[in-house]
Amino acid sequence: MGDRTACDTVPHVSDLDRKDPSVKRALSIVAIVALLALVLFYIARPPRVMVLAGSQVAVEPTPWMLALEVGTGHCGAVLIGPQTALTAAHCVTDVPAEELAKDAEREARHCAREMQTQPSAVPTFAVRAGSKERTGGERIEVARLSVHPDWRWRGAGPEVLAGDVAVLALERPVTGATPIRLARTPLHPGEAVVAYGWGAQDPQGCDGPARILRQHRLVVVGGRDCAISPLAIGDVCTQTVGQVAGVKRGASGGPVVRWTGRQAELAAIITDYCLGCPFNAHADAQVYGEAITNMAYQLTQR
Repeated sequence: MGDRTACDTVPHVSDLDRKDPSVKRALSIVAIVALLALVLFYIARPPRVMVLAGSQVAVEPTPWMLALEVGTGHCGAVLIGPQTALTAAHCVTDVPAEELAKDAEREARHCAREMQTQPSAVPTFAVRAGSKERTGGERIEVARLSVHPDWRWRGAGPEVLAGDVAVLALERPVTGATPIRLARTPLHPGEAVVAYGWGAQDPQGCDGPARILRQHRLVVVGGRDCAISPLAIGDVCTQTVGQVAGVKRGASGGPVVRWTGRQAELAAIITDYCLGCPFNAHADAQVYGEAITNMAYQLTQR
């Protein structure tokens, strides 16, 4: 008899089936278990990102994310109802001339450039939905808006409520979008969250807005560890993970999201940043939850 190859020593599955009818059933069970494990891994995994010019760009679905057009400027916003959105109050209120002057001085010192120091004309507001492109997607005008009654420009302190939140009533519902639900519990130091927006692309925050939606992995830090001080009541501080700079100019009003598996909830709204440092301040959605719900209800009743 001639020599046999290694393949000759391994019986075919059909041969095994004839010898043991349970083999086919066992193989089917193994295949099902493997498929189930793959599905569970997909569901449980955190949001994916891809790298573009050194930054993290969100590739997961974000059906609640909105770009807010503020005249010729921009902010972020987030859909909280079929026809209502949430953003930062400072995105939709007039900037006092003295505040513009302070920002201009800060930018000239940090970025070696000048910025506009005179208030612009009364802007019109509109949102863009359904696209990760800042200027893409469906454009919907803002019909009405409501600003938190405690909001004051630079009037907040450690013993007062900042109130830097505003609710927008849109001209019509957003097509095919899914509103995000407000968080039911507050943020705590050490908790991991993700912020979304079209903020400046330069690590120092000195250039223009991003074209594609970005995401920033953040960790909540205590007030004593935050470079943005003092924090007002209702504000929470975060530090960007793995980067020298945090969420930057132009991302204000965008969402800070708490992910539980594949489920997202709105943990906060981006409200403040510091040039060239990894810290940001946010309005805690759970703290402002009742006020946000009331403002949205009143807008929809008009």
